[in-house]
Amino acid sequence: MNRGGAESMLMSLYRGVDRTKTQFDFLEFTDGESDFSAEIEELGGRILKCKWSQSPSHFLSTQKAVARVIRDEGPYAAVHSHTLFASGAVLNAARVAGVPVRIAHAHSTSDAGAGLAKQSYRAAARWLIRRNATAQIACSPDAGRYLFGPEFFANDGVIVPNAVDLKRFRPKAPAAGELRVPKTNWVTLVSVARFEPVKNHRFLVELADELRAREVGFTMKFVGQGSLQSAIAAEIAEKNLGNWIEMLGLRSDVEEILRDSDALLMPSLWEGLPVALVEAQATGLPCLVSETVTHDADLGLGLLNYLPIDSVSAWADVIEAGLPHCPTSPEIQDALDARGYTVEASLEKLLPLYTPSEGTRAT
Repeated sequence: MNRGGAESMLMSLYRGVDRTKTQFDFLEFTDGESDFSAEIEELGGRILKCKWSQSPSHFLSTQKAVARVIRDEGPYAAVHSHTLFASGAVLNAARVAGVPVRIAHAHSTSDAGAGLAKQSYRAAARWLIRRNATAQIACSPDAGRYLFGPEFFANDGVIVPNAVDLKRFRPKAPAAGELRVPKTNWVTLVSVARFEPVKNHRFLVELADELRAREVGFTMKFVGQGSLQSAIAAEIAEKNLGNWIEMLGLRSDVEEILRDSDALLMPSLWEGLPVALVEAQATGLPCLVSETVTHDADLGLGLLNYLPIDSVSAWADVIEAGLPHCPTSPEIQDALDARGYTVEASLEKLLPLYTPSEGTRAT
């Protein structure tokens, strides 16, 4: 439960649910305290820990460990898994532990790795999910088709868009018709993403280099942390871009950073339905997004610019030319309501699937 898209969505749901009737516990496969641990415990939830191994030789022992935690810490009305293909093992363990409701939740349209071994793993995991899941949920149709298979998801899948807390993410609207990124002014650009290969920070460093060469006045802010953080910092230093790129690390005030920016940058290689992209639109922020990101994320507010991932100059052209003005708060609220991105709409879909009985918890 460190800060990330799915984790932030879960916290929005957890804050919004009536915790006198439904309580969440969170089973993590990582050591140490996570970013949301303290808040989870303040709200009455528990952080449970279990060692996890992807090794085929440890498959049975890992499942037994998960089943043991679920059995010992329950009884649970439902187990809701957000671990992509690993959900097959999680839900199989939940079935062994006697949990009646077992939900797999798709958050991505791809994952790293190729080759026969990876393909075999995905096929086996998909079979386990289909065998053990009592409900299949996805943040978008593309994510659902990827994890569960097109026909299976078409027959049994449920779309639950990633909820956004509208009390936090709201716009700071400019004057009507004003360009958010005027060509002659200083531009503040922001990326909210883990430092992992899929998020493509190296593309942003190249973009910063291009904007500097064009003598565009800009600041580029990177919010997040991850395994490539040091490598990206080294690349920024090598290109002498330290005066233009700020690495802010993890932040709890993302909504304020979005409101103070002129555009969100998302050159991801793939995504499910990125929470950060919905949050940015909720604040009225124009977004430059790679064409590989699902168009299901577009709220129809004229804020998304889909651009080729192999052309830094195309991104620089859009920034230099200027981006649309911010829509009004009622327009944003109407768009989020119509597409079910509110916490209330998500809980209305989820809670009937949990069907919790008195004295049980969801994990």
